[in-house]
Amino acid sequence: MTKEELLRDFRQARKRKDRAMLLNLARKAVQMDASDRELRTSAAEGFLRATRLEEAEGILGPLLRDRPDDPWLLTLNGDLLTARRRWDEAASQYERALELRPGAIFLYRRLARFFVRRGEPRKALQWAREGLEIKPSDVGLTDAMERAELALNHSASTRAL
Repeated sequence: MTKEELLRDFRQARKRKDRAMLLNLARKAVQMDASDRELRTSAAEGFLRATRLEEAEGILGPLLRDRPDDPWLLTLNGDLLTARRRWDEAASQYERALELRPGAIFLYRRLARFFVRRGEPRKALQWAREGLEIKPSDVGLTDAMERAELALNHSASTRAL
């Protein structure tokens, strides 16, 4: 299998959210060429999506030391920190990634979903609305906004009791 085939298979497995395939491909990427940054980044993502957090961190840490201002690596690190419930650190990683890549819709989605998950629907709404100003038809942002509004309504009705 060539590097290009492996990366193509990673993209397909990511689209299908196939965790078993992502884990298998991550292992292959590490074996193929442990020094290739693109393969290591894909391996870190594969391990992360397969919830193999230690393996993901073992690859992601050195990548971030080499490229501390890489928005995608910061995003993956935010995902890793979120999985570990290190909320404040995760939020700062996502926000830093957005500073480095302003207008990146996927980061507005990440932030909106992150704050819904964290139980901060007002912040989630803020991020969703900002993203929708850039791309009004984004389904992921609309979904995050609806979830945040539901959480706010639930919170308001609970307080009313």
